[in-house]
Amino acid sequence: MNLFLILSLLTHPGEWKTFLNSSHITDIISCGDSLVCSTTGGVLIFDKTTRTFNTITNTEGLIGNNIKSIAIDRFENKWVLCYNEGITILAEDGERHRNITDFENLPSLLVSAIASTDSIIIVSTGDGAWIYELKDNPIDEDSSGTECNVYPSNTISGIITKSDSIFFGTDEGVGVVEQDEIFSDISNWNTYENIPGGSVLSLIFFRDTLWAGTDSGTARRIDSLWYDEGLNNPIYDFAVYKDTLYCATDDGVYLWNGENWDRKFNYKTRALVTVSSKKYAVCSEEHEANSKKLPTAYCLLPTDELWIGVWGEGIVKYPSETMYIPDGPACNSFSSTAIEVDGSIWGTHSYAGTREQFEISHLYEENGEYKWEIYNKNNIWGLDGAG
Repeated sequence: MNLFLILSLLTHPGEWKTFLNSSHITDIISCGDSLVCSTTGGVLIFDKTTRTFNTITNTEGLIGNNIKSIAIDRFENKWVLCYNEGITILAEDGERHRNITDFENLPSLLVSAIASTDSIIIVSTGDGAWIYELKDNPIDEDSSGTECNVYPSNTISGIITKSDSIFFGTDEGVGVVEQDEIFSDISNWNTYENIPGGSVLSLIFFRDTLWAGTDSGTARRIDSLWYDEGLNNPIYDFAVYKDTLYCATDDGVYLWNGENWDRKFNYKTRALVTVSSKKYAVCSEEHEANSKKLPTAYCLLPTDELWIGVWGEGIVKYPSETMYIPDGPACNSFSSTAIEVDGSIWGTHSYAGTREQFEISHLYEENGEYKWEIYNKNNIWGLDGAG
């Protein structure tokens, strides 16, 4: 049963509200003072200043709630990949949106990876790529994108850009093409095959070397050869933080020490992002110079932050382990629901029909805000936030 259909009884007439578990994060991008997260329960926006969350779901315009990835174009629109549904473009003003489906030449609705340049948007689908030319603001247009074959395979899991080149991670290796040659045949593509580990899930350049995260480890390309760098885990994402390479796996976050991988964070992780910013610091203390008293001088110094999307929990700023957890139900599948006289709602979740994996979610209103309590075998008194 869809919970938002029940909650429509509690809101003002004509208003709909969807409540989802948004703690399973599949991708993170930085946008000003916020982190924008793709989740299996909509788009999750985390304000780094206030440490608060906001969610965007189908009732705010998304074509679907299972989000695989997000990118921002040069018009500051957010391109949201809604798996098995299509693409939603959210305008910068937060008021307008546009949905793109297979009627706009999407070769498949199984959209999963995205990259943007100043002139095009590149989206991976279940059957090749889809290219949208950024001539004018796409939120105000009704133009369609164009299908594109990718070599060595149309099954794509990752996309990155470097200079004028586009790199596609596929189930048969890496395909590389110049942006202005993307619609050409295989003769204008470079293909890197026989990569140790199998299907390529993620890509990154670290110290001018191409690294690939596969479904069973890591590999890097040196002088046209691929070298197996181990881990024996699916590698979902990479990030460079303080000139060090990190990767996200089911076993946690690992750091490359130059020879092998060291685990630095033990939680299951699918997404990493490095946020670059500048902060004021003291450049010189108050002092005397040429018989004059000079004040303390301040300057803007660059600083990086590494943020981790912890699968099923929330987000963490590395190296701290302080978890920021979005509020929501225990999961998005309900076995049964009940509504009390005071308007609060109780819902049960049974996983694989076992009592050992049984949870209860309780939605209530407090001071004009909706809040959740979660009850399970490890927490008989309830736990605020998604579990």
